[in-house]
Amino acid sequence: MFSERNKCFQLFRINPIGLTSAIALHNFTVILLNRWVPDNLALVVLCSIVNKAYRFLLRALMSQQTYLKVPFVWEEPKPRIEVSTRLTFEPAKAICDNPLISVVARVMTSSSDANDRRLVAEHDPDKAAECLLNSSKDGFSYQDEWWQFGINEKGDIVGFVLPVTYTGCAKESLEEGTIYYIGVVPEYRGLGFANDLLSKGTRTLQEVGVWRVFCDTAVNNAPMISAFNRVGYRQYSEPWERPL
Repeated sequence: MFSERNKCFQLFRINPIGLTSAIALHNFTVILLNRWVPDNLALVVLCSIVNKAYRFLLRALMSQQTYLKVPFVWEEPKPRIEVSTRLTFEPAKAICDNPLISVVARVMTSSSDANDRRLVAEHDPDKAAECLLNSSKDGFSYQDEWWQFGINEKGDIVGFVLPVTYTGCAKESLEEGTIYYIGVVPEYRGLGFANDLLSKGTRTLQEVGVWRVFCDTAVNNAPMISAFNRVGYRQYSEPWERPL
């Protein structure tokens, strides 16, 4: 079980605006009660109502439906990671008629990730993929050329990797990166291509300039956990809760 402190830490990473707003409301009422208006009954009642609202909001935020994910970290500085040559890589937007949505949809439809399954259940696969990709604009930054397809010698798209950086998490002029999404299409799974894709995404972020790459994956996603370990990521902590 997580302590309240750990819950708040995870909640801040998940929903920083909601948690910060709730805490700000709480702190404001404390200041009013303790410093400015201890003898004003109307304001004391108002502060009490706001404080109850804060506690309700915090409980609501913490009670979101969650699932367990394993966090991994790649810490710089390190030598540039070597990327296998068995795949060639092309920016997703450079491919004619950009099939990114349809390829992501195929991966999501057969994914073991609970959030992927939820999105596919709520929408058709293409719409689910579109929702996922559109969410990359919330709290992340990237250049189009960072998002790459891995292509085999037959010209087939084997998978993709979508590296991004966190907005506002730079340290000493270096960004904090993550792999926003990564996937291998069903017919090419089990051949180790996740290692190649993860290596490529990590190399891209190294070239951008990051102080670390912070990622997580579902506890039941054994191939991805294996890929993180093989590529050289370190497990950051025990599994933690993330919202669906």
